[in-house]
This record gives sequence, C-alpha cells and structure tokens, in this order.
Amino acid sequence: MEKKCKKCNVVKDVSEFYKRKVSKDGFRNECKLCRKKYNEENKESLAKSNKAYKEANKEKAVKLRKIYKETNKGKIAKQRREYRKENLEKIAKDIKKWKELNKDEVIQYNKEYKETNKGKIAKQSKKYKEENRDKINEWTSKYIKAKRKTDSLWRLRIGVRSAVRRYLKDGKSKTTREIIGIDFKEFKDYLEVEYTEGMHLDHIVPLSWANNDEEVYILNHYSNFQIITAEENLDKKDFYCKLENLKKVLDNHNDLTKLNQIIERNSDKIK
Repeated sequence: MEKKCKKCNVVKDVSEFYKRKVSKDGFRNECKLCRKKYNEENKESLAKSNKAYKEANKEKAVKLRKIYKETNKGKIAKQRREYRKENLEKIAKDIKKWKELNKDEVIQYNKEYKETNKGKIAKQSKKYKEENRDKINEWTSKYIKAKRKTDSLWRLRIGVRSAVRRYLKDGKSKTTREIIGIDFKEFKDYLEVEYTEGMHLDHIVPLSWANNDEEVYILNHYSNFQIITAEENLDKKDFYCKLENLKKVLDNHNDLTKLNQIIERNSDKIK
C-alpha cells in the first residue's frame, strides 16, 4: 500500500508514514521525513504549545490516567512484569545511576523511612528470617568462607569482635584485655547493662568504618562498646553512628587523634 506525502509530494510506502487513528486511511498526511523536518524547524514553538496544552488540560489528563489505570489494572501489571523481566540489567543500571546522582536525597529518605517504620521493618526481617532460616544459613556460610579467604581486614574485624564477645562472657583472654584497654570487671561495669541472651554487643562507631588493621584496634577500645537490643541493632547496623552516644566514646577513648580521623571521614553518617 502506498500514499502520497502532502508536503514533499512523493509517493511512498505507508511504512514511511506515522499512524494516525483519526485519518481515513489510518496514517498521517506527511511522511516521517517531512514530519521530522517540521518538528526540528519548529522545536521551540511546539514545546511552548505542548506545555500550554498540558497546563490547560492537567486535570483532564489526571482523570483520564486514573480511569485508564482502574480499567486496565491486569494489563498494566502484566506489561510491567514483562518489561522488568526483559530489561533487568537496564533497570539495575538506571537505578544505580539515579542513586549516584541523588545521593543526598536517598540518604535522607532512608533515614526518614527507617525512623517512621522501625516496627514494620523489624517484623518483616524477623518473619523473613524465620521462613528462610536454612537458606540464610547456607548463604551466610558460603559468604563467610569466601570473605575469610579474600579479605584480611574483614577477617581481623570478625576475629577481634568474637574475642571481645567471649571476653565479656568469661573474662579469660589476656590478649582481649589488651585490645579493649581494661579488665573484665571494669568492662562490665562500664557497659552498665547486663549482657544477656538476646542482647547485642555493639560498636558505637561502626567497625566497618575501619580502613586498616590499626583502625580496627582503635574501634575496639572499651569506650566504643554498648549493649543494645536486637531490634536496635537491626535498625542501626553499620549505616550510622548516633551523635548522643559518640560523646561517651570521645570522653573515654585513649587515642582521640586517630579516632577523630575515622569520624571525620564518615561525618555524613553521624546523626
């Protein structure tokens, strides 16, 4: 099937014309090339015209979108599922790029969301862990084995943290006493809260902020420990350090110069 363009007067195949439902033959009167040329020559006026039209028909457009969504829920959901399935890599790249360009907004949103949904997040996490315990244990085991082989700094973090936990229970390790800086009884008294089943021994300044072996030991000084509930630790993780708790660390730490270097490097994560 062919059609004559009313702009250039050349007879072309209909595939060279954009479709238009309201036309008798279902195609525009001008060919794609002529239409493209017209759009380029009238770019500014078309943009102004489109903007004015959208502003004048804003309410109408909102209503029409709402009606369309309500009457095509199943169709829209299916299209989204198919699109996501076919474009997983593209979507992941777009999300990563957007997060990098909007880093501050993402951090602020995450903070606000966690503050307003603490209970909900804790319940969801608990439910997921209960329903997927075997899967999580298997993944954790594989992850830890691989991490131990490839990351010496992480290996040191885990080793020291485990040693401090053991020390808090029995007070036997002399090496751990040298790391935290005080003896067993003083450590328990300093923490003020009894370390019992279900409670977590937590680093106030996250141990993940350490960039080398020396900083691991700096952050395992007794002043950087606190005992909190599992829910509090789940909320905090290694995302941030609370300013109200940081004061106690600064008041009691034995190497403020190096500690402050770590804190300054992560100042955006203190709240």
